[in-house]
Amino acid sequence: MTKQLTPHQNAALNYKQHISLVANAGSGKTFVLSKRFVEIYKNEEIDLNAIVAITFTDKAAGELNRKIADETEEQISNEKNTLVKKRLEKLRRELVLANISTIHSFCINILKEFAPEAGIDASFSPIDQLLSEELIELSIEETFLNLIRDTELSIDFMSLVRVLGSKNFLQSAVKDSIHQRRNVDLLADTIYSKSIVEIAEEFKTKFDTAIETTLSHLIAIGINAIRKINNYVLKNDRANKYARPIAEYLDELNDLPIAGKLLHLSLIKKELITSTENSVRKISYLNKNRVEFSGEIECIENLYEQITAFADIDSSGKSEIELAEFGKLFLKIYNRALENYTNKKKLRSYLDFEDILLLTHKIISLPTVQTYLHEKYKYIMIDEYQDTNELQYDIFMPILDHLQLGNLFVVGDEKQSIYMFRDAELEVFNKTKQEIVKTAAPGANLSLPHSFRMYPQLVLFTNMVFKNLFASPQKEFNEVLHSDLVCTKSSDEIGNVGILLADSLNDIEESEIVTAKIVELIKNDETLNFGDVAILCRKRKSFGELETSLVKYGVPFVIMGGKGFYQRQTIYDIYNYISFLINPKDDQALIGVLRSPFFSLSDSKLLKLSLEAGESFYEKLITLSRTDDRIKQIVTGIEENIKWLVSSEPYSLIRKILNESGYWAVLATKKNSEQEIANVEKLLALSREYSNKGFKNLYDFTVALKEFIEGFEDEGQAQVAQDQNAVKLMTIHQSKGLEFKAVFIYGTNSKAQEDNVKARTISISKEFGLLTKVPLDKKYFSKYAIPPIAAFHNYKVKRKNIAELKRLLYVAVTRAIKYLYISARHKDYNPVAGSFYDLLCAGLRNDFQSENIYLAADVEFMVQKENTFVNEKKHIELHVSIEKELAKIEQLDKAKAKDTAQKKLRNQSIGDSPKHEIISATKISMYTQCPVKYELTYDIGFLPVLNLIKRQESVYEFQPNEEADNIKQFGQLRGSIIHKCLSENIDSEKLNDFVNNLLLAEVNTDTIKLSKSIKSDVLNYYKSKTYYELSSYQNIQNEYEVYCQEGEFYLYGIIDKLIVENGKLIVVDYKTDSIEKEKLNNRAENYFPQLKFYSYVLSKIFRDIADFELRLVFIKHPDELINMKLTKSQVEEYGSVIRSAIKNIHSFNFVPNLEHCKHCQFALEGDICVKTI
Repeated sequence: MTKQLTPHQNAALNYKQHISLVANAGSGKTFVLSKRFVEIYKNEEIDLNAIVAITFTDKAAGELNRKIADETEEQISNEKNTLVKKRLEKLRRELVLANISTIHSFCINILKEFAPEAGIDASFSPIDQLLSEELIELSIEETFLNLIRDTELSIDFMSLVRVLGSKNFLQSAVKDSIHQRRNVDLLADTIYSKSIVEIAEEFKTKFDTAIETTLSHLIAIGINAIRKINNYVLKNDRANKYARPIAEYLDELNDLPIAGKLLHLSLIKKELITSTENSVRKISYLNKNRVEFSGEIECIENLYEQITAFADIDSSGKSEIELAEFGKLFLKIYNRALENYTNKKKLRSYLDFEDILLLTHKIISLPTVQTYLHEKYKYIMIDEYQDTNELQYDIFMPILDHLQLGNLFVVGDEKQSIYMFRDAELEVFNKTKQEIVKTAAPGANLSLPHSFRMYPQLVLFTNMVFKNLFASPQKEFNEVLHSDLVCTKSSDEIGNVGILLADSLNDIEESEIVTAKIVELIKNDETLNFGDVAILCRKRKSFGELETSLVKYGVPFVIMGGKGFYQRQTIYDIYNYISFLINPKDDQALIGVLRSPFFSLSDSKLLKLSLEAGESFYEKLITLSRTDDRIKQIVTGIEENIKWLVSSEPYSLIRKILNESGYWAVLATKKNSEQEIANVEKLLALSREYSNKGFKNLYDFTVALKEFIEGFEDEGQAQVAQDQNAVKLMTIHQSKGLEFKAVFIYGTNSKAQEDNVKARTISISKEFGLLTKVPLDKKYFSKYAIPPIAAFHNYKVKRKNIAELKRLLYVAVTRAIKYLYISARHKDYNPVAGSFYDLLCAGLRNDFQSENIYLAADVEFMVQKENTFVNEKKHIELHVSIEKELAKIEQLDKAKAKDTAQKKLRNQSIGDSPKHEIISATKISMYTQCPVKYELTYDIGFLPVLNLIKRQESVYEFQPNEEADNIKQFGQLRGSIIHKCLSENIDSEKLNDFVNNLLLAEVNTDTIKLSKSIKSDVLNYYKSKTYYELSSYQNIQNEYEVYCQEGEFYLYGIIDKLIVENGKLIVVDYKTDSIEKEKLNNRAENYFPQLKFYSYVLSKIFRDIADFELRLVFIKHPDELINMKLTKSQVEEYGSVIRSAIKNIHSFNFVPNLEHCKHCQFALEGDICVKTI
């Protein structure tokens, strides 16, 4: 059934004008985006490539792609017009090629097209944060060593070290600056291009202007209020000990600069304000008639709350000079470190995330590039626009000639901007809105005010809280205007909101109150499952205490994308085991292993063990094994595994110790078993990937694992399916874009760390400069002074952080559909400043000491009547319950039964049948050749065999005496480089440099003959008829990654070239075998299973494709046509071959195919299977 559009949604589909759309939480913005995408392609005669949709994350891009696919399917089923239907069917076929991606993916594609203009290698590789951090740290260390050796620069270096206190602090500051190099480089070209005196003057001017703009009115009102109260006190007591000095300070204020005024106000505060109540004095000052001055008192309290940041500023003018000098010196060091980092990346053809945006911005300023992109991209749609930044704005606007060409559609919600720490700039959304309405054909600023998500009571709660929190916004501090949510649910649907309070003076844990409430909800609401519940936290460290309570009461849960992968106990257990196997004298590792699920020895058993004879615990274990059968069994297993070390790789050893110990079964009994099993599977995958990098043995892997455990806490835990019946634990940032029937906001009475200018650190402000506290007159051991401009930066950042905290709370609250519970731990109901609890006290104007809070107001509803929508107001009431006691948690009954059923399903997939494993084309192809060959390669995987496998491609692609020895030994590298040349479409003129650069990065020996061989083969292919034919097609994708789900597994492969043409798919695979022409067909028989695998996966993606052509291109004989044509039914039949192979692999069914022995490198004496001897 086609969903009827609301009037607001319908207006947003007008793609003839630029549109900025503000979409409230749960308003269906993704539905609008997907429908707009389909409507544009359906109605306009343009290439699919002309439409660009940008999202914030890869996950969001995937979700949008799915929504567009669903919308396309729905329109195809409803469309009667034959031509329009064909157009939609074409969209369905080509959607996999559409420009639906993150900003970084979009920019990568542009850079690949204009690599020379960007001054980069066309074969560049984007690098992740981990590798980037490694290179930055190495670059800084090398830079510091060089500076110390340089007589002149070492003086500058030591000056910076003295200011910041240590080399480590300086290193940290340089590292942060490299991460924020766009802003630092901008500052270098503007503020720091001037002399020290000029910079200092600019600091003073900026400070005066900033205070005048933001605080002068507040200061004037506050001073008048102080004067009015003080005059009243003096009138009644001329000799008042507080009033007289206040009067003197007030008289001096008029002639002072702004910095002096702020300091004088701080002096007045000492006389006027009490430190205990933080209000105007009562005793010996304003004891009588306080009510008469209540307005003035409120003004004074507000003034001092706002200007606290300026209490200790330096007014001498010296700090600005020191700060300017520091900035100039720091940039010298920074530039050298950045140059070093840049060179390291360039040498390896690496680009980090910031490079990708900066280089794209650089080339987009070129007229030729702009002209090309004007023609290529006609429609640009950007989701989550409130989280974009100025650099991204400067990339998109030139593509559309600053809205003079094409069409721009941006959608977001200022109230949900929560990524300031990622450099998101809310100002960009407002700037874009203004640009859109200024265009020659004015665009529109529209909104989606309705929420399809929240029940009426939750809408009421949200509107009332945030109407107060978002009141009187100041845009310069990123404060946003409130807009009421419009409810679309029936007023008969009843939701609930509650506050859960744990008193720190009582022995009640906040996590237990939350767990009790979850169990109560599950019991009382037949429609609610554990999987419908989410617990949202500001900080990941809250997960630990929640895990403890959830496990204690048997509530199934899963941590969604939680970090700290390497710090999980399961990873520690595996690390301890292999550490001990490498060093049997490692007592700590052995004790950890014995207590772990690998052996599950009790503490009493370990105590007995400690009393046995032997220097090490392993010797004690051997002693005890002579009288204890259980210990004897353990020692036997350990001894066998120690022998395995000689020939074992990390993956095979880890898999062996997991399978033989029953570790999988122990994990399966845990409430969060899905997550724990997924984490172990992730470690297995990482261990295999580590080995594939080459020259990495078990010892290296163990050392690396130790380093990750001790120093890398940001690695995310393995992703698990979100549809399982388990409570979801996640951060509020992770919950963005999601919704849950029941939401618990946890740990609300805690505050985040403030981002202030401090001594020993640098704050980078693109508005004010490089800011830090500075020593005056080079007195490094005295108290550091805070320059006024740094104090104002602190003030502004604090105000922005408070504004973002309110938006973060808004995001958390608006994830809920039916139930919302907010929990906090408190002492005497006192809120922690800067906490959610503090904001809720202000938003509800309540201290939560009562049993409930009554809320009532009119809520606007959008109601569908026949074929139209009407808005009407209804009176809604809500009693917000405040629960302060821990409810008894009885037997889980129905809830537990639900979990038990879930557990049975999980138990069926433990150990030998892991879920979500990736099955590649190579695996299936090898299994169909011979199951034993597969077993030796992938299942056993010991080192000597693996070394043979690494030579498999060169064995297959070369025959003895066909090439010189020095070429033959690099067969795998040769094939890899040829494939890279073809995937990048390297021009023949650039081929020589491209090949040589790749060889230099990989091989340290003479490569002249190898280079000549590669170039000869590639040029031979470029001259062939096959090359010209394949290049003539329009829809071509090189190195095309495909994957799909097949039952509980994922099928995955990379296709050399995919062509979509007239309802047919052409799958092209390059082969670099040196082979005689007469043997091509026989060789091809070994390769076609791989191509059939690709076709099967493609058939799941391109559902309406009926014909498939599989084409093998042997580079030595490119015009020899080796192909196979398949119908869709034939491709689907091959799916049964894949399923059968997967089943047999995970049942360890490895029956030899004796017909393959004569072709197998594992065969003995040429044709004898190793399993038959």
